[in-house]
Amino acid sequence: MALQGVYVQYYREPSPPRSAWKMDLERIAAGGFAGIQLRPQWRWHERRDGEFTWDELHELCEMAAGQGLRVVVQFIAEMAPGWFFNKFRAYRCDFSGVVRPPGAISAMYIGGWEPCYDHPATPEYAGRFIAEGVKALKGHQCIEAWHVWNEPRSRPGWDCGCEHSVRAYREWLRGRYGTIEGLNEVTGKAWGHFDEILPPMLTSDYTEIFLWRTWAVERVAPRVGWAANAARQADPSRPIWSHVGFAMPGQNPLNDGSPDWLTARQVDCYGLSMPLRGEQIGEVNIQRWPLGASMLNDWIRCVSPEGKYNAWEIYPDLGLGVQGVPAEQFGTWLWQAAAAGSERICIWQYRSERIGTESGDAGLVEIDGTDKPHRLEASAFIRKWNERREVLDALRPATPKVWIAYDFASHLLWHVEQKGDTQYLFGPGPEHTPRPQSPKRETLYRWYHIFRQAGFEVGWLSCDNLAAGLTDLPGTDSLIVLPSLYMLSEEVAGKLADWTRTGGRLLVVGGTGSRCPSTMVREQPPGPVLAELLGLTESPYRWFDAADARLGLQVGDVRLAGAVWPVAVARVKPDRRSSVLACWANGSAAMLGSVVGAGKAGWLGAALDVDDAATTAAAEHLIPILLGWLDLTPQIAAAWPDWPAGWLSRGYEMRLAVHPQRGEFLWVFAQPGVVVRLNRGDWTSAYDWLSGEQIPAAAFVASYRIMCVSERADRH
Repeated sequence: MALQGVYVQYYREPSPPRSAWKMDLERIAAGGFAGIQLRPQWRWHERRDGEFTWDELHELCEMAAGQGLRVVVQFIAEMAPGWFFNKFRAYRCDFSGVVRPPGAISAMYIGGWEPCYDHPATPEYAGRFIAEGVKALKGHQCIEAWHVWNEPRSRPGWDCGCEHSVRAYREWLRGRYGTIEGLNEVTGKAWGHFDEILPPMLTSDYTEIFLWRTWAVERVAPRVGWAANAARQADPSRPIWSHVGFAMPGQNPLNDGSPDWLTARQVDCYGLSMPLRGEQIGEVNIQRWPLGASMLNDWIRCVSPEGKYNAWEIYPDLGLGVQGVPAEQFGTWLWQAAAAGSERICIWQYRSERIGTESGDAGLVEIDGTDKPHRLEASAFIRKWNERREVLDALRPATPKVWIAYDFASHLLWHVEQKGDTQYLFGPGPEHTPRPQSPKRETLYRWYHIFRQAGFEVGWLSCDNLAAGLTDLPGTDSLIVLPSLYMLSEEVAGKLADWTRTGGRLLVVGGTGSRCPSTMVREQPPGPVLAELLGLTESPYRWFDAADARLGLQVGDVRLAGAVWPVAVARVKPDRRSSVLACWANGSAAMLGSVVGAGKAGWLGAALDVDDAATTAAAEHLIPILLGWLDLTPQIAAAWPDWPAGWLSRGYEMRLAVHPQRGEFLWVFAQPGVVVRLNRGDWTSAYDWLSGEQIPAAAFVASYRIMCVSERADRH
């Protein structure tokens, strides 16, 4: 879909003040924005049971319509009124049953955060709030969509241990395992009855914390579902939206989980926030992972039905004493979201916040309305897009040739293992150093960056959707990567094996299938299906010391330093012949390739999880060999015959796009001073569709950053 416009969050009670509305909306319209978002909060609009007031929203809708702005209404049902708590006692409890009184946090400044969603009164009355808001406002023609849940997620510190939640959890277990005996048999536990099961307190109880977190994360999707149904029944004519905070591959599901593959199917258009603001606040370090924004956009596009999604929160700046986001970085995020195929972009927010712990946070302009460079950056993006939309609106991300498999069970267990065996989930507990042999969420960033920087477009394959029959496997001219998926089910492994035998290409990274669905260690990883496909089993997956010379990596005549990454050693079946593509220094196989039916399957014993010089060197040597054996050419290399020389150290990002009439295009994102090389093969020159200028030189230096969309010279 074409970019439908750039929006900006404008109002959540009580900010900004009414005195600013007229001037702000005039400036927003003059800046080329398509619309604004309004954020009604349950506690504000229903202060007494059944008495709703919507006056300020009516006024803002009328003012927005007068400026030609569309309006998205984002309901916040997480802030329950005081009467609701008094009437139903729908309080959240901690896992020991102690009541947690409602209160206020950053984005929920007016209080009432948050009721128990498992209490039967909450979906009924919160749904009533949404439905009444829709009925009251739907007469405004400027309203484009109903956004029913902001960043739906599950966090143990927020999740509830009350009787309703515990009962729902027990029923989920009963539905999954049938009988208590069936549950005990799978998990190795010794419960006498489902009524004995309580929320777990220790992460060292792998099975219980795994089951509880799986239930809690999956339960987010039906929560969005009942909110969506409330809005849909009140107004069937408008679309229903929601968006996740940050997206699952970037989250730690032990502490923060969103089942994007399920939630996306509850609404008409899903989306994500892009708070790529640094590890100091628990998010991705964009200096370390420069393609992080593109990665998360690609994930949401791939799990959203028909690939329709919105980049619904992009943050222009920070407050609270945290170093701000440079305007040029903010601008790059806008272009990255557009290049990934976002239908809409929403910026959080117009004025910097003035209340609570988010004071000074975000904002295209200061609290008093004074311009920031970020507002100028946003307007420049809008202006440039409108000037070139004849071409830009028709561009689509090129079809990926590399697909990274994401498996929620594996991702969750990675983080359970990181907690070690003495870390309490809540409350005081002894200090404990995380176990280094466990891959982390950076594994997913690492593999995405490896193949993107090698010149491929990269997609995401949800193992959860695949198991449920909700997604198709890619074409057999593609490569599917299994990045140390600890708990890959035999069902999914079987689908991948069948796909490979029909002509697909599969890369299995050491550690895949190391554990059974019970969380117990598998006797013979990577499990029966993949072991048969690959003709091997693995040694235990361990972190070997760099000083162990036996496990230095030998690639042809190149000897790399001792291993500093998790390593597995293959035990090849005697009746199977495989190509040894790389070895450890002791001669054992580090990378193997097997022809299976019409396809090929590779196995790599080095997880390459660590982002350091040693693993970068390993990737630079291993990946070209693997691609050669798989007969896969990087997509960008089709235009540059000498690709991928120096591919992993490049300081800029390239993305392939396709125009239905004009053919291949190329997005280029570069930082100041970076030399960008364009001329390869039949690219005798390049045309920058954003500046309207020809780029004849073999290379040019980005004086600030370059966001150019180029095509072959003979086609422009």
